[in-house]
This record gives sequence, C-alpha cells and structure tokens, in this order.
Amino acid sequence: MIGTECQKIIARIDELLFKIMALTVTIWSVAAGWVITRGTNDLLIMCLVSVRGLWIVAGSFRGAQKRYIERSVAILAFLTDQKAVDTAIETGNLPNNVPVALSGTYPFRGRVTQLLIGMTTPSVVVFYGLLSTMTVVLYLLLPKSS
Repeated sequence: MIGTECQKIIARIDELLFKIMALTVTIWSVAAGWVITRGTNDLLIMCLVSVRGLWIVAGSFRGAQKRYIERSVAILAFLTDQKAVDTAIETGNLPNNVPVALSGTYPFRGRVTQLLIGMTTPSVVVFYGLLSTMTVVLYLLLPKSS
C-alpha cells in the first residue's frame, strides 16, 4: 500500500517533467522560428533565458523525485524487515534511519544541493544542454540586429 503510493508520487513527478519538457520545446520552437523568420538574432537571448529557467524548474522536480525515491526505499526497507517493525511496535519509536515524512524538510544548503543534482541528471542535462547549444549556434549563425 505505502509502496504503491510512493510509486504514484514518483510517477506524477515524471509526468510533470514531461510536461515541462514539452513546454520548453514549444517556447523554444516559437521563439527560434520567430527569430529565423525575422532574420536577426535579437530575440535569441529571450529564448536562452526561457530554456535556462525551465532547466532550473526541471532540475528542482528531478531533485525532489530523487529525494522521494531515496526516502521510499528507506521506508520500504523498514517495512519489509519484520524484526525492525516488531521492535518499533514494542518500543513505540521508529529507528533513526526511517524518514517520518516522504517530503521532509531540508535546510537551504540541502535544497541547493538537491537542485544541482537534479539539474545534472543525464535526462535533464542532455535535453536542456542540447537546446541551449542549439540556441547559441543560432545566435552565432544569424546576423546581428542593428
């Protein structure tokens, strides 16, 4: 039951990440198409800023998803260990390695670390890095506005 709920939360985050990627592609293609039809690169900075901003959003979601996965593994490991469950019932306390809440609270440094880990996961960095690179290449290829 608990494992299924954890998997649902993790799957919903994947759903949100795909929606964010679709939004990024939509914004990037509209901005890049507009720039190409105008023949100048003056709007490509907006395109790059939107890609980088959505990269940060996707990184925060991917970092949160990683945290949920780690916590759900700890919870499920505790629940499958019958001896640990019996000990917790007898004493009335959970072991220290079992998270009490799935989301938890993190200090600022932990959140920044989680964001950086999320931003550098391969599925995120390849997609947003490619869009950023394509934007810079377009910027270099198109004539500068006067």
